[in-house]
Amino acid sequence: MFIVRYTERWVSGRRHPFPGTDYLSEEQARARFAAGESMDVLDATRLTDEGHPFPRWDIGQIHGQFRVAWHNEVGSQVQESDYLLVDGRLFLARVSEYGYPDDETEYDRLDASTVTTARFKPDGTGTLELTDESDRTEVTYFKDIPDMHEHWMDPPTFGEWTALIDRDYRASRYR
Repeated sequence: MFIVRYTERWVSGRRHPFPGTDYLSEEQARARFAAGESMDVLDATRLTDEGHPFPRWDIGQIHGQFRVAWHNEVGSQVQESDYLLVDGRLFLARVSEYGYPDDETEYDRLDASTVTTARFKPDGTGTLELTDESDRTEVTYFKDIPDMHEHWMDPPTFGEWTALIDRDYRASRYR
């Protein structure tokens, strides 16, 4: 089981709910989730001095689609994955990984020195984009990607976040 907090909208860099919003009770979050309304689920195992979550991961949900972000020990975002709702199932459509000059400084993801983004389509095509510290981007196009069945999962029920937050569940083979 996880220690989580819910909010309508989370500001990662500042580690608090978006101005004008607050934390949601589990009952409020469950209702928003069922209605497909925007909400975020935050790992609240670790808290800031102000009592806000310092998440290892956070999940954004709207209309049954999900964006999951993972953070390192100092708070820099190191990976982000998008799951799109297609014919009632979730499809892993994008995985981005962010590299930084060091692991001791908290960086905004816009300051990443390297970015690797894999994009996928249900038809078995996709791209791999590699951007290095000089902002040079190399794009490779793929067709007939094997094992596309591994990109599909059933949508979680409220509170069942395990498959979404398992960073290595599907993405590790693209590293």
